[in-house]
Amino acid sequence: MKKKAGPFSIISVLIVVAFYAMGILALVGHEIALNTMKSDWDVFDFWQHKIWDVLAPIISMGGILGAIPFLIFNIIGIVVEKKALPFVLCIILPAIIWLFVTATAIAYF
Repeated sequence: MKKKAGPFSIISVLIVVAFYAMGILALVGHEIALNTMKSDWDVFDFWQHKIWDVLAPIISMGGILGAIPFLIFNIIGIVVEKKALPFVLCIILPAIIWLFVTATAIAYF
């Protein structure tokens, strides 16, 4: 018999999906900005200063500052919902996009 997803696992997965969406948007914004930097297009200003410059610090610092509360939230979810796999994945997976965005930010700044 399959268990239904509880509120903790739904919230945890939504946070990871939002984190990935912001990370992918930030990396795409940075790549578009790098490719259009030499042109006179205003698209560079939008993608660089509105998308990348806003999302990169949120992901880089948010991943560090939010790691402990998110870990505690996932541990509570493991105990309450009595299943570990979704919560363990939600602990591990954000580190991948955080690493890509932070490495790009360090190389850029």
